[in-house]
Amino acid sequence: MQGKTQGKTLMLNSSSTTARLGPQLPSNLSPLPAAEAYPGAPPPLEYRLPLVRWLFPSLTDVIFVVLLAMLVFAPMGTGLLNDADTGWHIRNGQQIVRTLAVPRTDDFSYSMNGKPWYAWEWLYDALVGMVAARLGLNGIVLLTAAVIGLTFAFLFRSLVARSGDIVVSTLLTVLTALSAQVHMLARPHVVGWLLTLVWVRLLYRFQAGRSAALWWLPGLMLVWVNVHGSFVLGLVLLVLFAAGNFWTYLTSRDVGNKRSARTAIARLGIAGVFCALATLVTPYGYKLHLHVYHYLSNRYFMDHIMEFAAPNFHGSAEKYFEALLALALVAALLAARRLRAVDVMLVLFAGYTGLYAIRNIPISSMIIALAIAPALSEAICLQTLRRDLPGWLQGACVRVREFGARMKNVEDMLCGHLIPAAVLVASLAVVLNGGRLFGMPLLAAHFDQRQFPVVAAEYVAGHNIRDDMFSTDRWSGYLIYRLYPQTRLFIDDRHDFYGEAFVKDYLKALGADLGWREVLDKNGVTSVLIPPDVPLANVLKERSDWKVAYDDGTAILFVRTSSLTPRAIGK
Repeated sequence: MQGKTQGKTLMLNSSSTTARLGPQLPSNLSPLPAAEAYPGAPPPLEYRLPLVRWLFPSLTDVIFVVLLAMLVFAPMGTGLLNDADTGWHIRNGQQIVRTLAVPRTDDFSYSMNGKPWYAWEWLYDALVGMVAARLGLNGIVLLTAAVIGLTFAFLFRSLVARSGDIVVSTLLTVLTALSAQVHMLARPHVVGWLLTLVWVRLLYRFQAGRSAALWWLPGLMLVWVNVHGSFVLGLVLLVLFAAGNFWTYLTSRDVGNKRSARTAIARLGIAGVFCALATLVTPYGYKLHLHVYHYLSNRYFMDHIMEFAAPNFHGSAEKYFEALLALALVAALLAARRLRAVDVMLVLFAGYTGLYAIRNIPISSMIIALAIAPALSEAICLQTLRRDLPGWLQGACVRVREFGARMKNVEDMLCGHLIPAAVLVASLAVVLNGGRLFGMPLLAAHFDQRQFPVVAAEYVAGHNIRDDMFSTDRWSGYLIYRLYPQTRLFIDDRHDFYGEAFVKDYLKALGADLGWREVLDKNGVTSVLIPPDVPLANVLKERSDWKVAYDDGTAILFVRTSSLTPRAIGK
């Protein structure tokens, strides 16, 4: 799967618990067990050949294996490393493992060195730090691909459980995976995808009457809050499910339904309190919440960071998200009675967040798919009863439904999952062997030198260029990975740490806007490593107090020729 992924680069400017509301479908539209649907048919395959259920791959297995293979081995693992953010996560994690302490101050920049920093993804960092130390970037790519594969395999199983329809579940899973490619990167948010999916599945199980599912949430939140900032979404989803039940309580005329909705609201409230308390169990306590709030409510950051920009529907991934929104509309038009208040609220919320920021599209797609799957399945069933449809269309709906019923029987039978386990073990063996299989290179994960200053970084390391380097926020993650701790940088993409005022100065200098020279002088910048096509590069080429030390077409390195700045003299 290939698509344009979005990173954190700055943009340069100059059901409620009630019963089903709709009419019950006729019995002849229920899923058809093979033995009952076809009298006289031979016994199911699982009874005639028991090993098949363990050795033959299910659709769930296929989804996992295909995603794992595509993300790891094509094209040689580079797709997941399209964001240099991965680099500083690795170095931070290795520092956590080495010191057995979570950082509280910055050690990656010279401009903010020693100032308080909230490493809110420290648990993920520690994990990737250990993996990188043992398996290198190949291991990081394999870990990320396995998490993504597991996420969409679990999404497929969840959709089957919700809708009972293999065809609908497959369609929604494929569309969701294609939408998510816009942000498939080796970063902690992919773990947030999996945690969000498990969270929503548990809430839906609770809605279905399984109260015990709710009490898994506080423990899940304890992990989530230390892995990624998207833990806030878990609390929002609890509120949405409570709101859906509250709507049912207000609008239902059935006393039993009102009582069930009231009980659900109370239990969701209690679970919400425990989950909120769990969010405080971090190295930073309540201060993390204040920090996340200030970051996400900062209009300047939301308007200037690329992954927070609204989606551009000329991209392929965005078009698949658009298709999911269209399917939600189809489900609402054809089977509106099957959509419960909770489903409607989830679709509206997910649709808004996906349209608000491109980075939200993967999670929004998953939530929409889970919410509309039952209604979409029922919409197909209802078409088989309509006499005003052309015969070919009605027949197609019948065939789709019968095919889905047969495939569901097969899917339920194939529960061994040995094939994906074997593929994962084989992939790990390849990684342990340096990415080779029988001497043939299969995996060589690396940062693409056409996107990042890979060769230029070697020049910097070889010429012992250390602190006081200015570079772009997009590149700095890679430079930290390659040059830390010998070289510390002016800025990286931890924009929440640097703050709005500092980021504005950075963009002023990068864009060669009025006052750019004062920014470099004030911060004692003695070297500049930037793309050759940014405005600052054009300006420095014309100045006598700067000279080009290196230029490979991807990156150009300038060094000062004038006397040292006051800051450098102080050092």
